[in-house]
Amino acid sequence: MKLSIILLNWNSLAYTRACVNSLLNCEPAAWTIRLMLVDNGSTDGSLEKLREEFEGRVDFLEAGENLGYAGGNNLAIHRALADGADLVLLLNNDTTVDAGFLKSLQQASAQHPGFALFGAKIFYQRRPHTLWYAGGGYTDWLAKVWQNGMGEADGPPYQSRHEISFITGCCLMVRREAFECLGYLDDALYLYSEDLDFCMRAKRAGLRLLFVPEARLWHHIGAFRDGELSPLYLYYQTRNRFVVFGRERGALFRLWLAFLQVALYAGGRTMIFLVSRNRRWPQQIRALWHGCLDGFLNRLGPSPFYQ
Repeated sequence: MKLSIILLNWNSLAYTRACVNSLLNCEPAAWTIRLMLVDNGSTDGSLEKLREEFEGRVDFLEAGENLGYAGGNNLAIHRALADGADLVLLLNNDTTVDAGFLKSLQQASAQHPGFALFGAKIFYQRRPHTLWYAGGGYTDWLAKVWQNGMGEADGPPYQSRHEISFITGCCLMVRREAFECLGYLDDALYLYSEDLDFCMRAKRAGLRLLFVPEARLWHHIGAFRDGELSPLYLYYQTRNRFVVFGRERGALFRLWLAFLQVALYAGGRTMIFLVSRNRRWPQQIRALWHGCLDGFLNRLGPSPFYQ
């Protein structure tokens, strides 16, 4: 079996270096493993430094520009499948993995051939015993995604493999057959919710998703900058939530989603930002409502205002 691991780098030398080293230090798995690093148009010299350090152990692909999460991953997914990969692992570069990470995924995929997508147990990097993701799902009528265990200590409820409906793109392993059935990630979303969209398409196609608690990693949470939600995250997450949950749904359901966006999600967060008055609250509120508008108008792809 051949596994291709895909990392994206964009001006983040320290994160990417730590992630690559943790993967190279994993216990051997019964796979042929290829580590692929896509540089999304870095301008800080990180690509050159990473190439110098890991040449011969990592395959480098240059996007030439920032293609976003979906575009950068799709570039490598296409290459990996063309070269015969049986499984593809999408992994955020701001993670580090446990020594037994790859072996645990290998065992789970072999023992559960009826599952097509696999997710791991993820902890906060800065709070290494606190869970960020231990399986998850989504609720259509609330346009809500949930992650089990978020903010909790690891414990008995999060120790068993079980079927789920959402796997975060922070760590998502996919069988070749799933890409052949579903296609790739949606480039038009650019950032955020591509994982949700892919999982929803998988569920509609009858594919099964498995949580693998033995596979563990630690993640720097990218939605926050200096302890605050970034405008970039708020824009794409708000826009893409409406787009993804509204797909293949009727006009009445989309009207309900629009109400949720305005009254609950954007409206509720606006009130929180107005009360908190952190240093970036005007930019945060602007990003929320810009995301709402572009979602309603189906204006997708990268926004020139949020890069």
